[in-house]
Order: sequence, then C-alpha cells, then structure tokens
Amino acid sequence: SHDLTSGNISSLNQAVKDAGGRVCDLELITEEKKIKLPTRLTPDLLKHMSQYPPSTEMIGLNVLRRFSSLDQLLKKSETLEQQEQFQYKFVLVTRDDDYWLQPFGLSSFSLLETDNVIYTRDCNTWGGLNYKTLLMGRTAAHAILPNFVQGFWKHDARLEKWNAESVLAGFVNMVGVTSQKVPFAQIPTAEARYEADTDGSVQLCLSPIYLCANVSGSPAVCSSNL
Repeated sequence: SHDLTSGNISSLNQAVKDAGGRVCDLELITEEKKIKLPTRLTPDLLKHMSQYPPSTEMIGLNVLRRFSSLDQLLKKSETLEQQEQFQYKFVLVTRDDDYWLQPFGLSSFSLLETDNVIYTRDCNTWGGLNYKTLLMGRTAAHAILPNFVQGFWKHDARLEKWNAESVLAGFVNMVGVTSQKVPFAQIPTAEARYEADTDGSVQLCLSPIYLCANVSGSPAVCSSNL
C-alpha cells in the first residue's frame, strides 16, 4: 500500500490472515540498508552490473539491498521451520509492487526431479532472468539468497554483465542451480504503482514498461513509463 505506516501494520497482518496466509515477519524500514563494498574494486568487478554499478549507482546498490533483505527473511523462515518442525518446499519472492493479475497455483510447478531449480518468467528477460517475481525450490533458494551479495563480488566472468537480469543468470549458473523459464500465465504479476489523476485523486495502475501481456479492465495501464 502507498500509505503503509506503523499504525496500520496490524490491519495488514489481519488481511493476510483472512486470506488464508500467515505473516512470519513484517517490518517497516525507515533507514537505508547498509551494504559493505569491497575495499578495492578491480576492473573486472566494475563490469558486474556495469549499467548501474553498485559502487557508484543507487539502482545497483538497491539490487544488492534487495537480495540482502531476502537473505534475512529466509533466515527468519528457517527459524520458524525449526520451531514448528516442518520444511517449506518452495520459496516465492514477490515484490511489494507486484500486482497479481490471475490466481497463482503451485500445482503447475514440479519438484519431482529436483528442488534445485529457479522458475522465472520467459518475458522481459533483458538478456538474463526476469527477477521481478521468483519461485525457487528449497535447495535453490538456499544456494541463491544467502550467497548473492557476497558472491556478486567474486572474480568470475559469468558476473561480468551489464544489468541485474544478466548478472542473476550468471550467478544462478555459478552456484549450480537449474534455471527454468515459464510462460507469463504461470507467474502472472505486473509492476503496479499509484498515479495521480488531473483532479488530484490517486489511482492504482500497471507500469507499461514491464508488462508481459496485454491487459484490460482494472487496474488500468499507467499513462507514463516513469
């Protein structure tokens, strides 16, 4: 929500519960997450996400912040597993600006052969893996999420890519995880945001630059690509 505050977190918790879910951890972060950068950046490391290198560009640094936060959340889920003596089979990573256009069903995904697999959409890949919404088997999640930030700075040609999508593809290959791209219908999310109308009202809309399919109805497509 665009108006999420510490005062209405409890109502969000209740909404998730009413929908059949469970909130393991919910925090409203007010300070930027600190990411430790290497003390010496060699020329090959500067090629990692060279379109927006984390050492100089906020976009790149925010990619690392996101994966660092996902690592923390995975650790919290592990604590819950230990307390209640069970194990998750899948890890679904969905952004706070994801809008689900259709119901999501795990039955269309298989872990019969291996759970060391990451599923991503086969659209808007930008030369790599579409990382807006990710579904991983348990083994894949533990190979990727706790290791991405530290592994990002390894001297490996597979990470010498220009954007986050291609770096993620290289990293997935580097840690030995199987990547499988699936149709949009299996991971049907779009990036949503709030946009002000001429009358001053605020409406939810879908960002056109990241849409993987033609959509109609509500919410509408945003009027700008910003």
